[in-house]
Amino acid sequence: MKKSFIFWVVLSVLLVICMNLQGIQQDQRITIPEGNVSVIIPEGWQRGVPSEGYSLLLGKAEPDTNFRANMSLMITNIPGLSKQPFTLDQLFDSVKGNLDKSFQSGYGNLTRSTMSVLDEEVLTTKYDIYREGADMTCKQYYIFDGDTRYLFTGVASQKNFPNYEKDFDSIVQSVIITP
Repeated sequence: MKKSFIFWVVLSVLLVICMNLQGIQQDQRITIPEGNVSVIIPEGWQRGVPSEGYSLLLGKAEPDTNFRANMSLMITNIPGLSKQPFTLDQLFDSVKGNLDKSFQSGYGNLTRSTMSVLDEEVLTTKYDIYREGADMTCKQYYIFDGDTRYLFTGVASQKNFPNYEKDFDSIVQSVIITP
């Protein structure tokens, strides 16, 4: 599971570069039926066709690079999750353990914070990934609803990440989950 986590993060970055994009001319709410969730896509972002395992893929070209900032959503049903409560500290420790095993020396600057989404405090993590010629910063948002995990991942080049973090946050803060 740990290696697949890293695989999906890296794959989402590569797929955004090659995907067929649909441009968004103004902020637009979209619904992802398989997860009963909707988000607002900011103006200038493009919706792509997500790969297997993902429910949403968004991209936006970064100036002066061959890279696209991107936001993906992975929705996972985890039977029994709601019956096994955990703290944000426990979740962070688990995420850090997965990163330590998956990246070893290939990541750094791991930070954690929280933000309010759907009147709940959710964990966010931010870290750098070091790859030859493609150093990136990732920000992940962990939202839980019953037995469902909504994992949003925003990725941009380290150089340009500060220009996209506000958009990543606004996409996640716009989440509406319907029963």
